[in-house]
Amino acid sequence: MPAAPCKLLNVPSLTDAQLSFTGYVQEHKRAALARSREASAYSFGPEQRTRQRLARVRPVMLALELGLAQFEKAGRAALLEGAVEINSVQFSSLSKALAQAAAALGVPPPRAFVSPTVGVHETNVFGTADDCILVLPAAFVDHLSSEELQCTLASDLGRIHNDHTPLLTALWVLQTDAPTALKWVATPASLLLTSWARGADITADRAGLLVSRNLAAMATALAKRLGAGRRLLSDIRTEGALQQLDSEQPHPDLGLDVEQWNQWRTRVKALRLFERTAFYQAGGGVTSGSSSLTLAQCNDEIVKLLGAP
Repeated sequence: MPAAPCKLLNVPSLTDAQLSFTGYVQEHKRAALARSREASAYSFGPEQRTRQRLARVRPVMLALELGLAQFEKAGRAALLEGAVEINSVQFSSLSKALAQAAAALGVPPPRAFVSPTVGVHETNVFGTADDCILVLPAAFVDHLSSEELQCTLASDLGRIHNDHTPLLTALWVLQTDAPTALKWVATPASLLLTSWARGADITADRAGLLVSRNLAAMATALAKRLGAGRRLLSDIRTEGALQQLDSEQPHPDLGLDVEQWNQWRTRVKALRLFERTAFYQAGGGVTSGSSSLTLAQCNDEIVKLLGAP
């Protein structure tokens, strides 16, 4: 027999307003699911799987819950002290670049700010998946070229696209001003999130390269971001360093310490591998070629890179 109509099941009828809101919620969920599928197409597979597993680890979940609460209580205000919001009037070129990168990735552009705070050395995203902000150090506005800024903005939008924002916010709280309630989970949660963040960088870098199609600009922007606070950003040059990626000694043109140098050259090598994939060569689609890598092959090679000193 056919199923009985809903009106015979004593289900209360919905008002137009309720129907409108229900439709909005469903559309929001569909849009979030679609973005997740699109992000999965280019994300670093091991990072994505680790992120999914972290959702079942109790110290991480507690750090996430309490860390986001602490961010809303005090962290957001501290980050935005003295900051200027990016819009079509203030920093109009940045506003345009942000909108273009967001459109390319299919994500809504977040509220974004330029911060003069000395302690803000790296551009990053903070907040929840549905209410996030992007914070850009003021020094980057003056010392990153338009191409390098595009790479930087697209990389951080890739973090939003892949739902990195809540975990990164929790990690930031743990590393800066963890509340007393978080002390007992701070060490295990920090270790797990820091390990995951290495893979998250690979995913974000891929988003930046997909939007910019400019490996040289990606490498220079990354060097300036890693080296912020160590030397003048305008003095950083990557041409020579790109020829010595296998060297264990930091290249003098970058001004990076050993740890930063190893991080920089690993991430650049990972981008070079991604550049060789059929996915990238097709502009985010699928193609084949004798010299092309599959994403799975690319991921396997990057796992080896991340395991190297």
